[in-house]
Amino acid sequence: MAQLRPDITILICDANSERRLDLAALCASGGYATTIVDTVDEGVALVLAQPGRFAIAVAACGTGRFPAAKLRAMALGHALVVILAESANDLDMLTQAYDVGVAAYLESAHMQKLALLKSLELVLLGERLFPSKFVAFQAREHLDNGLSGRRGSLLSARESEILAFVSSGESNRSIAQKLAISEGTVKGHLRAITRKLGVPNRTKAAIWALEHGFGAGRYLPMAAPGGQPKF
Repeated sequence: MAQLRPDITILICDANSERRLDLAALCASGGYATTIVDTVDEGVALVLAQPGRFAIAVAACGTGRFPAAKLRAMALGHALVVILAESANDLDMLTQAYDVGVAAYLESAHMQKLALLKSLELVLLGERLFPSKFVAFQAREHLDNGLSGRRGSLLSARESEILAFVSSGESNRSIAQKLAISEGTVKGHLRAITRKLGVPNRTKAAIWALEHGFGAGRYLPMAAPGGQPKF
């Protein structure tokens, strides 16, 4: 019988009741206490209401829309987020998970129970676990950092400001409201940003920004004389 670890509680968010119970039983076999909920929304509410209670939040994600903002909220609530995905072939989902601070991205369909339990233990020890193909992709990206770092100098002050908001997960609408400009103007700036940085989309632009210090705290909204925002 596994030794109980009363100081470690794992939150399980999964709409599939059978899989929820299987995960809870697996965690119990490792000595972990568990709390189970149906949705990521419920999980976020619990993590934020009781910060520090959950050491790990396991979120089962299908092939639908990726709940990046919700998972980021979990991570900010001091829970190590582990994604159980049906597939690890979606590079965009992997990139978003990496960007929002997910601790591990595991492919549930091909993972043995013992391997999953060991993965949770590694996460608790501070390891970050992603599929090997994504790690290789990231390594190739870092080889280009010397060149891409110089690309930041091509950005205008407004583009740098918008890029900082993008790196913080802000939507186009939110950025437009904060800078008192239209969503169309934001989209135009984003097209220019991705072109200048040589990246295919806003997600890759956000990762570039995080790697090169373009944080939201670095760029504050700019105002021209009279309080009108600059373009």
